[in-house]
Amino acid sequence: MATIRHATRSDGETVRRIAFPVLCEYGIPADPDGTDADLMSFGDRPDDSVVHLVAEEDGIIVGALLAAPEGQGQGLMRLSKVMVRAGHRRKGIGTALLEEAARTAQGAGFTEMTVTVRPFCQEAVSLFEARGWLRSPGAPVSAPAPDRGYVLALTRVVETVAA
Repeated sequence: MATIRHATRSDGETVRRIAFPVLCEYGIPADPDGTDADLMSFGDRPDDSVVHLVAEEDGIIVGALLAAPEGQGQGLMRLSKVMVRAGHRRKGIGTALLEEAARTAQGAGFTEMTVTVRPFCQEAVSLFEARGWLRSPGAPVSAPAPDRGYVLALTRVVETVAA
């Protein structure tokens, strides 16, 4: 069973060694100066509204999650990345990371989490759909869609966890 904890600055290099190969698995080029800039500062959170989590098994980081506020004062937390090492997938690590991120975001006053997933990342699509994330309104429902948007109402998290 993985242990989920908030990341520290010293976790950054290890997380990048996980993230960039995961991106390559899906044919996504790493973009450390653009879409992956958040990975370059992983663990170095500017404030408590930014969520950086790691999953550890036997003291080894096997997964990570990054999320940050979206817009100003809108109550939206945008999930930018969830990654789990290849040999550790389908063991509940992604689910545990998502649940802790949702609890953290809700505790900080956020009301919704959003994410955009490339449809060929079928493991991610399955994870979000299985965990109750809903397709964003207006998102195309038929494949091939360029990206799939999902949203999770954080009020449902409390109800789900409490049930």
